[in-house]
Amino acid sequence: MDRPIAALEITSKAAKLIVGYVIDDEVCVVYSSTLPLEGAIIDGEIRDFEKVSDVLKTLANIKDESKKLKINISEVVLGLPPIGLEVYQNDKVTNVVSDDGRISRIDITNVISLVKKEQVKTVDQIVDIIPDVFILDHDQVFYTPPIGKVSNSLALNAKVHTLPKNIIDGYLKVCENASLRVKRIMVTPYALGELLKTYKDIPDHYLLIDMGANLTTISLMGNKSRLFASTYIAKGGDDLTRFLADKFHLDFKVANDLKELYGDDHSPISPNISILENNLTRDIYLKDFKEAVESWLATYTNDIKLALNVLLKEYDERYYLLPLLLSGGCSLLNGIEVYFSKAFKDNVVKAIIPTSFGARDPSYFNCLGLIKAASIYRGTLEDERIRVSPLNRKGSENKSYSEMEDEL
Repeated sequence: MDRPIAALEITSKAAKLIVGYVIDDEVCVVYSSTLPLEGAIIDGEIRDFEKVSDVLKTLANIKDESKKLKINISEVVLGLPPIGLEVYQNDKVTNVVSDDGRISRIDITNVISLVKKEQVKTVDQIVDIIPDVFILDHDQVFYTPPIGKVSNSLALNAKVHTLPKNIIDGYLKVCENASLRVKRIMVTPYALGELLKTYKDIPDHYLLIDMGANLTTISLMGNKSRLFASTYIAKGGDDLTRFLADKFHLDFKVANDLKELYGDDHSPISPNISILENNLTRDIYLKDFKEAVESWLATYTNDIKLALNVLLKEYDERYYLLPLLLSGGCSLLNGIEVYFSKAFKDNVVKAIIPTSFGARDPSYFNCLGLIKAASIYRGTLEDERIRVSPLNRKGSENKSYSEMEDEL
């Protein structure tokens, strides 16, 4: 069996770690843990490096007596939020090195290196290069690296993921301070797409809405896992909790407990029952609580619609009709599928749940995706980087890719 993979996601709410394997396309979880991380990260940017580093040090030293586990994590696959993500399309071709024309990993590395040399915005840095297709002589097309095939040339159509350099550097710095070697980095929507393409009933093309505590990312996904574009709004489940706490004069924890228990309740319970008695001002009734939740959801879904208008402005109107897949901790809110279906009447809406034993909470989705994406050799830049010393990547302007016409 291969060595287990440790996947790390650092959010404004918590640092999350999952250790696991991939067996028959299923992520098998050995260990999962979450440690709170409040106030150190704002809109995806790390503000308190010491606090985040200290949390990561604790998270990496696993001692679980109940499971008889004692693991010191030294190497992780790191998921980055798609804040400021740019996706470029790039096509390159190289000659095959071997005399007999048999393709080896050095040829994959060479063609990836050609893409890597393309310049991007000076404030950005390449996170990864994701192959769409490899093309050999006589227009032979392969979706995975065609190792061992014979051809005089190797062409690559690929997507280049970039993020602002300060975002990348910040996350790498806290890992370094915690003595964690970052084996691979990926943007989380791409990683999650790699996992979801192994799930049944996932559409080929969809809009992925990852609803976290303080951040919601909206991503356009095609051909099951290809990430075409992403945007975000600085709002999530904790904002709903704060709204309820302010409206009903509650402690944050009490408001959060009520939110998780009732949400946008659609059960046959009488709307006039009191769900919290002896409050400072008055009892709280289910009807009033439900109205407050729906008031916040109305603003939230409107913000998502505005973000979608920005995300899809260069695409045909049919992209607005793609299914909406809801993930993240906030997707567990009672009644959220029903509310989103009303707010997005022309879209199929589905809240998705991980199938991996030991990590069924949607807040772990991205970490599960990181393990899945890191377990396979696809010829990505990160695959090749593992085999060589890390390189600093800079470059000039590359044409932004904003077309998915061939994918639908």
